[in-house]
Amino acid sequence: MEPQPTTSHTKLITWLIIAIVVMMVAYGFYASYSTKPAEPNVTNNTATEVETPVIIRHQYKNAKHTFIGEINLPDPCYSLSTESLTTSKSSYVINLKSKSATGGCITVVTAYPFKTTVAAPKLATFTFTKDGKTFKYKIVEAADSEDLEKFDPYVKG
Repeated sequence: MEPQPTTSHTKLITWLIIAIVVMMVAYGFYASYSTKPAEPNVTNNTATEVETPVIIRHQYKNAKHTFIGEINLPDPCYSLSTESLTTSKSSYVINLKSKSATGGCITVVTAYPFKTTVAAPKLATFTFTKDGKTFKYKIVEAADSEDLEKFDPYVKG
């Protein structure tokens, strides 16, 4: 028969195990509160995201420039309007003004059509902005046989 450990020996082992567990718990608390929180991973959207240019159709007829296109807005509860600003005799800024409706709205990117006509010289230059900020766009000339003045951008099909 093997000798049994003495009661004092059993108590020592028990207290040693309890001390080790308490130290591990204490270290866990210390480590969790003393480390810096992780920095958020912020990426620069302009460097990683490819912005698709907005296609804007243009036509010059009867001393008027007509522009039509579609621009994406964050949800279907926006309204979109256009304003033309003259920056010089032959230079214009067309600002697409978006306004969000109050209240809740589902967040689904929605294409909003726009159309604007500006009386300006044939060789006038135009710059487009959305809410006063520049965005990527491409102006495409419409065929002479098309009449953009009669085109209704709000009718699909």
